Amino acid sequence: MEKKRIRLAKVHGRSQEVQNIYGDDRSGYRAVPWLRMGGLWMEKLGFKVGDPIEVRVGHGKLVIKKITGRGDHKH
Repeated sequence: MEKKRIRLAKVHGRSQEVQNIYGDDRSGYRAVPWLRMGGLWMEKLGFKVGDPIEVRVGHGKLVIKKITGRGDHKH
């Protein structure tokens, strides 16, 4: 059986406080994009609880990579 290389997920929303930087009444809370991932599949790929990660960002793209060689955290 071929290993799954693609995982499907959904971007959810989460409330975040927004400071008034416009000098009017636009302060308050608003929904911002939120991702949460987890599962044994991550462990099988070498990710452990407490591992430091690097997230590279690009337009419409996130690449998550485990950081090695910096004294991996252990929990």
